[in-house]
Amino acid sequence: MRHRSIALIVAIALLAVGCTAEIPGRPRAAKVVKKEASTETIQVRGSDNGAIDKLAATALTDIDEFWTQSFQQTFNKPWKKLSGGYYSVDTADATAKPPPCTQKAADVEGNAFYCPAADAIAWDRASLLPVLQDRFGEAAVVVVLAHEIGHAVQNRMGITPEAERREPEKYPTILTEAQADCFAGAFVRNVTDGKSQRLDIGTDALDKALGALITFRDPVGTSPEDEQAHGSAFDRVAAFQDGYEQGTNSAPR
Repeated sequence: MRHRSIALIVAIALLAVGCTAEIPGRPRAAKVVKKEASTETIQVRGSDNGAIDKLAATALTDIDEFWTQSFQQTFNKPWKKLSGGYYSVDTADATAKPPPCTQKAADVEGNAFYCPAADAIAWDRASLLPVLQDRFGEAAVVVVLAHEIGHAVQNRMGITPEAERREPEKYPTILTEAQADCFAGAFVRNVTDGKSQRLDIGTDALDKALGALITFRDPVGTSPEDEQAHGSAFDRVAAFQDGYEQGTNSAPR
């Protein structure tokens, strides 16, 4: 059973690089959840109701609302909410229940992924999301989850694992990863334009968050045909910026 993931290698040093692309907006505080944001959010299975899961739930609620509007406008059909739900996994707990697409909780360690078979998203709340927040700020958590929802968007477009197996030359992994980055950029632009009811991401927070995409780049020399390829640092930031500047219709197809 195949799933896509963003793997975090905790031992990697934080790259001393910045986003070279200028993104319009104004500087704001690093906290991304608005003080007046509603506490009513999507349900997260397995959550400990801690701060990191509350941030994830708030972000996912906002992302779902964005696609409820944008999917209809972009693809001329209604958005379908994830039928399999959202899973927070404490990978430090050996007794934790595994989410869909995995055999054990430890399989999620350092990862966030979309499981097309179950139409569900899961993440490691012990050693992924908190590390993202510590290294790159709260906006990085939002960007990563928006990327994973991007894969759910693809599923609703008909870009399923079956379609990818039938036409690998049409749907190489590096293209679907770039498309998910592009969709994430389109969502974040919605936030920075002040259209979000729950989130507020400024330029400083976003520049730092893009460091997460750069860290999760492919090693130099990775073949674009590799089934696990996500793209170079340039590929990932460029795809994100395409979505940020041009919206959902700019995603590669």
